[in-house]
Amino acid sequence: MDQCWLYHLATKKWEAMPPLFTARRYHRSVSLGDGVYVVGGMDAANNDTPEVCSFGAAVSLNNCIYLVGGDNRTCLKYAPASDSWTRLSRPKLNHGTAPAAVWRGSILLAGGVRSGKEDLSSVIEQFDPATDTWSVYNTTLKAPLWCHSLFNVDLYGV
Repeated sequence: MDQCWLYHLATKKWEAMPPLFTARRYHRSVSLGDGVYVVGGMDAANNDTPEVCSFGAAVSLNNCIYLVGGDNRTCLKYAPASDSWTRLSRPKLNHGTAPAAVWRGSILLAGGVRSGKEDLSSVIEQFDPATDTWSVYNTTLKAPLWCHSLFNVDLYGV
């Protein structure tokens, strides 16, 4: 779908915006600066830029956009200033639909779909963009996390 809509909180009304350059499905959106970027997913021919990342997550960090996770264990960095993509080291595990969040200069992937017999509902992977490395942490949860959201709050000085 190539449609794009803007919701005005003050008037509680939707406004049609110019369509996306390419219709996408399974994409993600992320805000960076004064803009909103639609990244990942697939077009009608199942192509993606620069690789397929269905069900991945997107976050903004250090003036760049990171597309991580998904079925292909993607880790890509998009730099709007140079309009360029960089492939980075892939997550160690297939998190499927896991969400991502930025935390203290790193990116966290948490949970996700089951991959074969592997239950990732209690796994968090942390990506350090400075060293291009992933670390895996096993956690204990009271309930599995497969389709969920993730957000962070940094309370500095508290």
